Amino acid sequence: MALEPRRRRKGLLFWGFWAGFLMLITGCFGLFLGLVCRPSWYLPPAIDYERLEEDKREVVHLWEEIGRSLNEGRSITIELEPERVNRWLAARELIWPDDAVQLPPWCSEPFIRVNGDHLSGAAQIEYEGQRAVVSGEGAIQVDGDVIRIHPKDISIGMVPTPLKWSETWVRDALARVDGVISVSASEIVVRNEFLWRNGKVPCRVEDINVAGGRVRVNVTPR
Repeated sequence: MALEPRRRRKGLLFWGFWAGFLMLITGCFGLFLGLVCRPSWYLPPAIDYERLEEDKREVVHLWEEIGRSLNEGRSITIELEPERVNRWLAARELIWPDDAVQLPPWCSEPFIRVNGDHLSGAAQIEYEGQRAVVSGEGAIQVDGDVIRIHPKDISIGMVPTPLKWSETWVRDALARVDGVISVSASEIVVRNEFLWRNGKVPCRVEDINVAGGRVRVNVTPR
């Protein structure tokens, strides 16, 4: 009779081990799926060839308007709709063949959206030979000679990532981006100083407003 409790304990240990093992496998598989899946809102468009010529004309008009204002010493407010910007980004190599707007080789398929007063963005990112959709949301603040980006959420695939964990690879990814001053878990600081190519006009951002599904940027010559 004394053997029964011992057998029962062995049986419990055996089944407990296999239950734990299966839970670990299931958890790892779920994590893998979460990393390789995309957020439901990440829908980068394909090139819209039917609207390509119209988009080219819109971009040329916008570029000329910005250049004219800055060269005349006037500030200008640019209003951007995410849907239109995403179309432009998808066709960037056809719209900007002179490399005026190109992405680093580790970044592809960018997509942006406005979520309340925050701006969200996502893209396919390659890091140490691995590719995944990295998305983030945050607020943008113009602060004199710098622009401060305050990250709120960062996810890899559909898996939320603590900002502190993301700090290293975000810093590595932005290390070669001109104008980035510092990167931390709570803030990315960018130099608020730009050179408009048409006329070589130094300029800066005076204000960025994210609201009503649009982004409004006020740019002024220095």
